[in-house]
Amino acid sequence: GIFKLDIIGKSLSKLDLYDSDRKKLSYSESFHRIYHEKEGQLWVAGLGALIQVNSSTGESKLYPIRHEGKPVFILDGAFQESNILWLASTEHGLIKFNTETGRLSVHSPDVMGKYSIQSSYISALMIDNTGNLWVAGTNTLERANLYAKPFVNFQHQRGNPSTITHNSVLALSEDDDGTLWIGTANGLNCVD
Repeated sequence: GIFKLDIIGKSLSKLDLYDSDRKKLSYSESFHRIYHEKEGQLWVAGLGALIQVNSSTGESKLYPIRHEGKPVFILDGAFQESNILWLASTEHGLIKFNTETGRLSVHSPDVMGKYSIQSSYISALMIDNTGNLWVAGTNTLERANLYAKPFVNFQHQRGNPSTITHNSVLALSEDDDGTLWIGTANGLNCVD
Protein backbone atom coordinates (compact mmCIF):
# COMPACT_ATOMS: atom_id res chain seq x y z
CA GLY A 1 0.00 0.00 0.00
CA ILE A 2 0.88 3.68 0.13
CA PHE A 3 1.74 5.21 3.50
CA LYS A 4 2.36 8.77 4.63
CA LEU A 5 5.06 9.41 7.22
CA ASP A 6 4.69 12.55 9.34
CA ILE A 7 8.22 13.12 10.66
CA ILE A 8 7.24 16.01 12.95
CA GLY A 9 4.20 14.30 14.44
CA LYS A 10 6.00 10.93 14.35
CA SER A 11 3.08 9.07 12.84
CA LEU A 12 2.60 6.67 9.96
CA SER A 13 -0.77 6.29 8.28
CA LYS A 14 -2.06 4.42 5.25
CA LEU A 15 -3.04 6.82 2.50
CA ASP A 16 -6.56 6.30 1.20
CA LEU A 17 -6.88 7.61 -2.32
CA TYR A 18 -10.02 9.29 -3.64
CA ASP A 19 -11.06 10.56 -7.05
CA SER A 20 -12.57 14.01 -7.70
CA ASP A 21 -16.03 12.67 -6.68
CA ARG A 22 -14.60 11.51 -3.32
CA LYS A 23 -15.00 7.85 -4.32
CA LYS A 24 -12.29 5.65 -2.83
CA LEU A 25 -9.89 4.28 -5.46
CA SER A 26 -9.24 0.58 -5.72
CA TYR A 27 -5.62 -0.23 -6.58
CA SER A 28 -2.93 -2.85 -6.32
CA GLU A 29 -1.11 -2.97 -2.99
CA SER A 30 2.28 -3.37 -4.69
CA PHE A 31 4.16 -0.15 -5.50
CA HIS A 32 7.78 0.28 -6.40
CA ARG A 33 8.43 3.95 -7.13
CA ILE A 34 7.25 7.46 -6.20
CA TYR A 35 8.02 10.48 -8.38
CA HIS A 36 7.58 14.06 -7.27
CA GLU A 37 6.64 16.46 -10.05
CA LYS A 38 7.54 20.15 -9.81
CA GLU A 39 3.89 21.24 -9.61
CA GLY A 40 3.33 19.40 -6.30
CA GLN A 41 1.99 16.20 -7.87
CA LEU A 42 3.08 12.78 -6.70
CA TRP A 43 3.14 9.87 -9.12
CA VAL A 44 3.10 6.40 -7.56
CA ALA A 45 3.91 3.42 -9.79
CA GLY A 46 3.77 -0.32 -9.34
CA LEU A 47 1.99 -3.38 -10.66
CA GLY A 48 -0.44 -2.36 -13.38
CA ALA A 49 -1.09 1.14 -12.06
CA LEU A 50 0.14 4.68 -12.03
CA ILE A 51 -1.56 6.95 -9.51
CA GLN A 52 -1.39 10.75 -9.60
CA VAL A 53 -1.84 12.32 -6.16
CA ASN A 54 -2.30 16.05 -5.53
CA SER A 55 -0.12 16.54 -2.46
CA SER A 56 -2.13 19.60 -1.35
CA THR A 57 -5.69 18.25 -1.66
CA GLY A 58 -5.12 14.49 -1.56
CA GLU A 59 -7.22 14.09 -4.72
CA SER A 60 -6.05 11.15 -6.81
CA LYS A 61 -6.38 9.76 -10.30
CA LEU A 62 -5.73 6.14 -11.19
CA TYR A 63 -4.22 5.24 -14.58
CA PRO A 64 -4.24 1.50 -15.29
CA ILE A 65 -0.98 0.58 -17.04
CA ARG A 66 -1.65 -2.41 -19.27
CA HIS A 67 -0.08 -3.77 -22.42
CA GLU A 68 -1.85 -6.39 -24.54
CA GLY A 69 -4.41 -6.79 -21.75
CA LYS A 70 -1.88 -7.57 -19.01
CA PRO A 71 -0.78 -5.33 -16.11
CA VAL A 72 2.67 -3.80 -16.54
CA PHE A 73 5.05 -3.67 -13.58
CA ILE A 74 6.83 -0.30 -13.39
CA LEU A 75 10.27 -0.11 -11.74
CA ASP A 76 11.31 3.49 -12.40
CA GLY A 77 10.43 6.66 -14.22
CA ALA A 78 11.73 10.02 -15.36
CA PHE A 79 9.95 13.23 -16.37
CA GLN A 80 10.97 14.58 -19.76
CA GLU A 81 8.84 17.69 -19.54
CA SER A 82 5.66 18.68 -17.76
CA ASN A 83 3.46 16.14 -19.53
CA ILE A 84 5.78 13.24 -20.49
CA LEU A 85 6.71 10.55 -17.97
CA TRP A 86 9.01 7.79 -19.21
CA LEU A 87 8.45 4.47 -17.40
CA ALA A 88 10.76 1.48 -16.98
CA SER A 89 8.94 -1.85 -17.15
CA THR A 90 9.99 -5.40 -16.33
CA GLU A 91 8.70 -7.04 -19.53
CA HIS A 92 7.79 -4.41 -22.11
CA GLY A 93 10.84 -2.16 -22.29
CA LEU A 94 10.41 1.59 -22.22
CA ILE A 95 6.98 3.22 -21.97
CA LYS A 96 6.18 6.83 -22.78
CA PHE A 97 3.19 8.09 -20.76
CA ASN A 98 1.45 11.37 -21.59
CA THR A 99 0.17 12.68 -18.24
CA GLU A 100 -2.35 15.01 -19.93
CA THR A 101 -4.02 12.46 -22.22
CA GLY A 102 -3.27 9.21 -20.35
CA ARG A 103 -1.93 7.67 -23.58
CA LEU A 104 0.84 5.06 -23.55
CA SER A 105 3.46 4.39 -26.20
CA VAL A 106 5.49 1.20 -25.74
CA HIS A 107 9.09 1.01 -27.00
CA SER A 108 10.01 -2.69 -27.02
CA PRO A 109 13.16 -4.26 -28.42
CA ASP A 110 13.08 -4.77 -32.19
CA VAL A 111 15.70 -7.20 -33.47
CA MET A 112 15.49 -5.60 -36.91
CA GLY A 113 15.54 -2.02 -35.64
CA LYS A 114 18.98 -0.42 -35.87
CA TYR A 115 18.13 2.19 -33.24
CA SER A 116 15.76 0.10 -31.13
CA ILE A 117 16.00 -0.24 -27.38
CA GLN A 118 17.93 -3.45 -26.55
CA SER A 119 16.16 -4.86 -23.49
CA SER A 120 12.59 -5.63 -22.38
CA TYR A 121 13.62 -5.44 -18.70
CA ILE A 122 14.38 -1.83 -17.78
CA SER A 123 15.55 -1.26 -14.19
CA ALA A 124 16.36 2.47 -14.10
CA LEU A 125 15.82 5.69 -16.04
CA MET A 126 17.32 9.15 -15.83
CA ILE A 127 17.23 12.35 -17.85
CA ASP A 128 20.57 14.14 -17.62
CA ASN A 129 21.18 17.88 -17.46
CA THR A 130 21.53 18.05 -21.27
CA GLY A 131 18.14 16.39 -21.85
CA ASN A 132 19.32 12.90 -22.83
CA LEU A 133 17.34 9.91 -21.57
CA TRP A 134 19.52 7.17 -20.04
CA VAL A 135 18.00 3.68 -19.97
CA ALA A 136 19.45 0.90 -17.80
CA GLY A 137 18.45 -2.74 -17.77
CA THR A 138 19.39 -6.34 -18.28
CA ASN A 139 22.35 -6.34 -20.66
CA THR A 140 21.90 -2.69 -21.57
CA LEU A 141 22.90 0.88 -20.94
CA GLU A 142 21.49 3.19 -23.56
CA ARG A 143 21.32 6.91 -24.20
CA ALA A 144 18.71 8.60 -26.35
CA ASN A 145 18.48 12.16 -27.50
CA LEU A 146 14.73 12.54 -27.02
CA TYR A 147 14.34 14.76 -30.05
CA ALA A 148 16.53 12.76 -32.47
CA LYS A 149 15.16 9.34 -31.34
CA PRO A 150 17.96 6.80 -31.94
CA PHE A 151 19.25 4.83 -28.96
CA VAL A 152 23.02 4.56 -28.51
CA ASN A 153 24.04 1.36 -26.71
CA PHE A 154 27.00 1.09 -24.32
CA GLN A 155 28.39 -2.40 -23.65
CA HIS A 156 31.11 -3.92 -21.49
CA GLN A 157 34.05 -5.03 -23.60
CA ARG A 158 36.36 -7.56 -21.98
CA GLY A 159 39.86 -6.14 -21.63
CA ASN A 160 38.74 -2.55 -22.33
CA PRO A 161 38.87 -0.52 -19.08
CA SER A 162 37.11 2.47 -20.70
CA THR A 163 33.80 0.55 -20.97
CA ILE A 164 31.24 -0.14 -18.24
CA THR A 165 32.21 -2.96 -15.85
CA HIS A 166 29.11 -5.11 -16.53
CA ASN A 167 26.20 -5.10 -18.96
CA SER A 168 23.57 -5.54 -16.26
CA VAL A 169 22.93 -1.95 -15.15
CA LEU A 170 20.88 -1.49 -11.99
CA ALA A 171 21.01 2.22 -11.08
CA LEU A 172 21.68 5.64 -12.59
CA SER A 173 22.33 9.05 -11.05
CA GLU A 174 23.82 12.38 -12.06
CA ASP A 175 25.62 14.63 -9.59
CA ASP A 176 25.69 18.43 -9.52
CA ASP A 177 28.87 18.48 -11.63
CA GLY A 178 27.17 16.54 -14.46
CA THR A 179 28.99 13.28 -13.75
CA LEU A 180 26.86 10.23 -14.57
CA TRP A 181 27.10 7.44 -11.97
CA ILE A 182 26.26 3.93 -13.19
CA GLY A 183 25.65 1.06 -10.76
CA THR A 184 26.21 -2.35 -12.37
CA ALA A 185 26.16 -5.96 -11.21
CA ASN A 186 29.97 -5.68 -11.05
CA GLY A 187 30.70 -2.27 -9.57
CA LEU A 188 30.18 1.47 -9.78
CA ASN A 189 31.15 3.42 -12.91
CA CYS A 190 31.27 7.13 -13.66
CA VAL A 191 31.19 9.08 -16.91
CA ASP A 192 32.21 12.74 -17.12
